[in-house]
Amino acid sequence: MRTHMLYIKSFEQFNLVYDSFKTIDAIPFDDQWCIDDGIICQYTENNLPFSTNEGTIIFLKKYDTFKDYLINEGLRKTGFISLEEGINFYKTFYKEDELKNGILCIEFKFD
Repeated sequence: MRTHMLYIKSFEQFNLVYDSFKTIDAIPFDDQWCIDDGIICQYTENNLPFSTNEGTIIFLKKYDTFKDYLINEGLRKTGFISLEEGINFYKTFYKEDELKNGILCIEFKFD
């Protein structure tokens, strides 16, 4: 099975997915990625080897903006209390990237 490395800017937020406090996360879309359902992803914060984890992608969906993602996936699944909180969080890290290529919503399964 193929493996793909994701570089996460907010490991604390992504760990909420790993710990099942939320079920999905979003990152800026990059059309050079070759990821699809069933691919194993290793994810790391800023390329630090001690912080690498692994999960299998079970769902992917592309959105134009973080707002679209949060509205369509719902606050419960995304782990935010309000739409404004979610938008502000993601734009802290990815404001420019969102405008370039849109957003990729990812759901993982962890063994």
